[in-house]
Amino acid sequence: MRVPLYLRIVVLVMVSLASSSAYLTRHCPAVANTTIQAELNLDSEDMGYVFSLFALGYMIFQIPGGASACGSAPAMRCRCSACCGQR
Repeated sequence: MRVPLYLRIVVLVMVSLASSSAYLTRHCPAVANTTIQAELNLDSEDMGYVFSLFALGYMIFQIPGGASACGSAPAMRCRCSACCGQR
């Protein structure tokens, strides 16, 4: 079965947007590095710990989130998202 071209383009755009969003979510805290260091009196080593813990937390919640998304029905995912306050 051949997929229509417009559907391929829509999927490509959505995957590109999701990839961009993931990139920005993980890399935007680096922009605030100097402000965070100044306000919390942290040195470069402490900021390394902060960013490492951010990445670790991101990884820890990505694995069960992806597994639950693949293993549940769409209606259940919508209900869980609504209860968790996700938009």
